[in-house]
Amino acid sequence: MNCLLQLAICALVAVIGNRAAGDQLPAGAHVVGVQVRKAIPGKEAADPETSIELLVRQPGKRVVGVSGITITSFTDDKNTDLAKDQVFGKKMGDPTRYNDGSQMTFPLRSGILPAKGATKLRAKGSVTVRVGTDLTCLERKDVAIKDDSTVKVGPFELRRLKDADNGQTEVLIAYAGNIVKKIEFLDKDGSVVSSRCYCTTSFGGSYSDQYELAGKLDRFGVRISYFAKSETVVVPLDLEAGLGF
Repeated sequence: MNCLLQLAICALVAVIGNRAAGDQLPAGAHVVGVQVRKAIPGKEAADPETSIELLVRQPGKRVVGVSGITITSFTDDKNTDLAKDQVFGKKMGDPTRYNDGSQMTFPLRSGILPAKGATKLRAKGSVTVRVGTDLTCLERKDVAIKDDSTVKVGPFELRRLKDADNGQTEVLIAYAGNIVKKIEFLDKDGSVVSSRCYCTTSFGGSYSDQYELAGKLDRFGVRISYFAKSETVVVPLDLEAGLGF
C-alpha cells in the first residue's frame, strides 16, 4: 500500500497535450495516470479513491464521444476486487479532448483501496467510443444576434455575449459531442474575420466554445466544418499499471 501511495501522480496531461509524445502511442487504450488516496478526515473530508487515467487514441480519426465502458475486472496484484464498489462505474467522469481530437482521457475510479503491499493495478474490459464520419461544411451568412440572444445554425446554437470592453465581439457556440473540426467567422464580404477561441467547456457530452472576434460586429457570417455522423468503435482494455507504468 505504501508503494502505491507514492503513485499519486497527476495524469500526464502535459505529455498528452504534447503532440510529439502523444503520437508515439498506437491506437487503443493506455494508462497515463494512477492515483491512490486514503480518506481525509476533518473539515475538508474526502472519500478514499483508487483511480487510473485512461487515454483512448484513434489516430487519423475524430473521437466525438464515449458511449460507454464495460469493466470485467479491476483489481490489484493481491486480487483485491476494486470493481465491487457500489458507486463504481458512476465515477467515470467526463472525457477530456486533446489536440486534433483523435484522443480523449477519462478517469476510471473506485472507492476501494488496494491491499497493503500491492504494487500494480489491472483493468480489463472495453470502451465504446464514437468516431466522426461525414465531414460537412455548414455556412450561414449575415447572422444578426443581439446581446444575450441566440440563433440556431444547423445543430449549433450561437449566442452573442456582452461585448468586451476592448471593443471585440464575443460569441458562444454550443453543440453536442466533440464534432467540430473548424469554426471561422466571416465579414459582410465573406472574408474570414480574425478570431480566437479563448474558452472551451464540456459537461455530459455537451460542448461550448467561446470566441472573441476582432472589432465590433453587428452582423457576421459563420462557417463550421463538423462531423455530421458517427460510427462506434469498441476499444478493448487489458491494462496494467504500476511504478513507471
